[in-house]
Amino acid sequence: MKIKIIFVLITLVSMPACSNCLIERDVYVSYGGSEYSTKLELLPKSAFNLEYEIWNPGRKDESEKVITQGEWSCSGKKIELKAGNKTHHSTLTTIGKNPLGIKDDIKVLHFEEGDFKYLSREILYPISVLDDK
Repeated sequence: MKIKIIFVLITLVSMPACSNCLIERDVYVSYGGSEYSTKLELLPKSAFNLEYEIWNPGRKDESEKVITQGEWSCSGKKIELKAGNKTHHSTLTTIGKNPLGIKDDIKVLHFEEGDFKYLSREILYPISVLDDK
């Protein structure tokens, strides 16, 4: 009996962190009319790619790009991005009424303050939603 209990505990501990995740693996992007863009790809096996690009008004061809790769984990509606010793958190929320013309029941990633300064308070939209506009 003890061996069965130990086996069950080991199995539960070794399950992936994303097993109860409500956030879909997808590409999430910023949306709006500013001189920056953010693209987050949540990849299989808990990997992520994050691209942040910034430019001066009218100078997109002279943009600066920061690329970060790391691991993500998820529990329910919360996601955590880790790259080296940097960590950032986001919550899946419903966008609600908005002036962007996006359906108000769409789920977006709303980032808190954190180690990736360019993600602080950022809202990222599933790219598939923007493709449908």
